Amino acid sequence: MAHESFGRSSNVSPAVFGHPGFGRTRDEHIGEAENVTSPPQADFQGDPSPVSRALARGGQLATSSDVAPIGRMSRRSPTRIFVHIVWATARRRNTIALEHDAVLHDQLREAVRLVECEVIAVGNASDHVHVLVRLSPRVRLCDVVQRMKGRTSFFGPWRWQAGYFAESVATADLDATRAYVLDQRAHHDDSHPAELWIVRQLESAAGGLPG
Repeated sequence: MAHESFGRSSNVSPAVFGHPGFGRTRDEHIGEAENVTSPPQADFQGDPSPVSRALARGGQLATSSDVAPIGRMSRRSPTRIFVHIVWATARRRNTIALEHDAVLHDQLREAVRLVECEVIAVGNASDHVHVLVRLSPRVRLCDVVQRMKGRTSFFGPWRWQAGYFAESVATADLDATRAYVLDQRAHHDDSHPAELWIVRQLESAAGGLPG
């Protein structure tokens, strides 16, 4: 039978009945395959896409020159983080003499500068310090406070209470906060109510707020 002779023939291509190649020998198939040439590459010069240009080069991968530059985020990320920081002397003793204010302020500014932050204003009374700082996004607030307290303790006669009070300041409130910090000496007399940081400290000691 025909199908039996097809199955026994080593010269006939294993094509299904009805296929255009049925009945051709393997040698005929191989000869046709060797004579087949690749179709001409399409002209993609008018197409600016990297993929089309790669295809026009015969399927090679696109190089970096083919790819349009992608916008990168600037290495400098501008931020406006303002913090009002307050801390007291050890045992709330009046150890900050008026004549030492300038030296204290210079040391505080230098400590903040060394951690790439900026002092907006410094003020103090005889038993506590206020500093308004523009905080760098690369620095933790606790590290800034530690630097300020550590440097002033090392270079001056001051000893500080553990901990501190800190509150963020909106840009709209910056001028008012700056004026308040600079006016600390005049501000601390019996005519003024207790400051917010003192109220918070007392509430924390009484268990009203977490420490």
